[in-house]
Amino acid sequence: MIPTDGSGSFDPALFRNSIKYAMQMGAPSDPTQRAEFVFRDSSPTYWKDGDELLTAPRLDREGKPFDPSVEVRQSSGERVSVDCSVTYPGKTMDSTTPVGFLGDGQVAVTLLDDDYSQVRGCYMMVHNQDEHLFLYERSTGLFGVDIHTMVFYTKDEN
Repeated sequence: MIPTDGSGSFDPALFRNSIKYAMQMGAPSDPTQRAEFVFRDSSPTYWKDGDELLTAPRLDREGKPFDPSVEVRQSSGERVSVDCSVTYPGKTMDSTTPVGFLGDGQVAVTLLDDDYSQVRGCYMMVHNQDEHLFLYERSTGLFGVDIHTMVFYTKDEN
């Protein structure tokens, strides 16, 4: 059923409130298990043998230098928590084996436009105390309400 304002027109406020209510209902009661979006405070600096490097060394996908003797210094970032839906699209009943869970390690986070504006540009999401690094995002519109999906990959499973 499409949320309407009584005259048959789509009501964006009613839609937003209904979706937010559903997200809040499905949120874990333990705050440490809720999604937190992490930002970098400052650009990383790279140090070797006590001297700061003038240019960034070659880095892997997570931003770590290939040279293990290079030290990365960066202050910890701000953490923001908003209403969202967290799903594990690759997780199915067939993914569990006698040795544990074998999935693709991706996490999809769905947000409404007003909450997305607060977490846009994050590099990591912590959910249920597991770290997930940003991979890509996509968005769709519905009568003036933008719905964003941010996809992350599990840091320990890449």
